[in-house]
Amino acid sequence: MPIITLCSDMSPADYQLGAIRGVLMQCDPSFQLVDLAHDIIPFQTSLAAYIVRGAARYYPANTTHIVMVDVYAKRPVRWLLTQFRNQYVVCPDNGLISHLMPNDLVQPTEISIPHDHDFNTIEYLAFVGETLHSLYQGTAWEKLGPQAWDFARHEPNQAIIGDHWIEAKVLHIDNFENVVFNITQEEFEQVKAGRDFQIQLHAHNVIKEISQHYTDVPPGEKLALFNSAGFLEIAINRGNAASLLGLHPPKSGQLDAATRYLNTRAYYHSIRIAFIDKNESSA
Repeated sequence: MPIITLCSDMSPADYQLGAIRGVLMQCDPSFQLVDLAHDIIPFQTSLAAYIVRGAARYYPANTTHIVMVDVYAKRPVRWLLTQFRNQYVVCPDNGLISHLMPNDLVQPTEISIPHDHDFNTIEYLAFVGETLHSLYQGTAWEKLGPQAWDFARHEPNQAIIGDHWIEAKVLHIDNFENVVFNITQEEFEQVKAGRDFQIQLHAHNVIKEISQHYTDVPPGEKLALFNSAGFLEIAINRGNAASLLGLHPPKSGQLDAATRYLNTRAYYHSIRIAFIDKNESSA
């Protein structure tokens, strides 16, 4: 049974997600549909890419992830299919692919959809479902439509890295107000190169070590760790790190305009990590 995950900025309480499941199952009743994540902050394609990257590693080969975030970023709406590691991703042509694969972009295929009619999201997913049915019937993904040479490319949301420092931006704030930054453990270790470091939250508020678990520090104390997705996370044991940094975490459900504005501002907040050579730290 083909596994297909759904990730969107729609509310789970909206009828659209139920309708989309129905449309996909009509295309192929064998589809095993899984809700990956919904209620993502609208238009945040880099956040959606982070969520898909983090979850995809736990799914079997040949899983397809349908990402429905910022669907109407450009008109006419184009839907793309690409290979991601040993899986597949379907998404609108809105720059998400460049966030998902910043260093190893794979040329996507455009799903064949007539451009002489303005479809709604549910109708678009019928074309997606038919394409995925053909994919799982054995058609190579590159043969399912024309190559999208001119697909949208956005500047990947990556940390700025120097020889002795890293400038990292907020990537996600979870329900516990743990703050995830756009720096991976691999990137961190490569720059660290055995040196001491300081994660600078404020002028006099720093973290000097990486923890393995939230309980490595007493309740109320701040810590840094790399989460299961491999990204740097700042947290407070049984506390709210986002508030410590002056950020407003995203919340599910209906948000008023002021909260949405604060969420967007929080998304671009940054920290600095300084690396210290051994001779400097001992001086």
